[in-house]
Amino acid sequence: MTDEERPPLSPEDLPPLPVSLWYDGYDWLGALRHGWYDVSSWGRDGWDLGSWPLVIVAHYDGEDRHGLAVYVEGDVEVTAYPNREERDGATDRVAAFYWRRRRGQRPDDLPAEGDELLPHHRGPYSSERHEQRAH
Repeated sequence: MTDEERPPLSPEDLPPLPVSLWYDGYDWLGALRHGWYDVSSWGRDGWDLGSWPLVIVAHYDGEDRHGLAVYVEGDVEVTAYPNREERDGATDRVAAFYWRRRRGQRPDDLPAEGDELLPHHRGPYSSERHEQRAH
């Protein structure tokens, strides 16, 4: 079955996230289970993703479904994607939104609102990717 033939995914297609029995974002982080994991850094240089403990991003990687959860001061928005590329593209947009609204560790060359992110702003951080920038 191709992606075009597959029905759209919904948050119900993903493993459950912690129920609202947490005190703050750190409690929510500690309660992540079922394959969900926090994503604290994004882009080539590992800029802050979110603003812990108020804004936290979590990912889920399944065989044919990928999840994005954004915790914002106790509220959680969850979206499901058929592949990692689409989920990471959505995470790029989340990162850009919060980078543009706060100071702190963020790209110095962040494009203006409405402009596309530069390639080095996109995608998951890894130490290997960071080291490649000097070569």
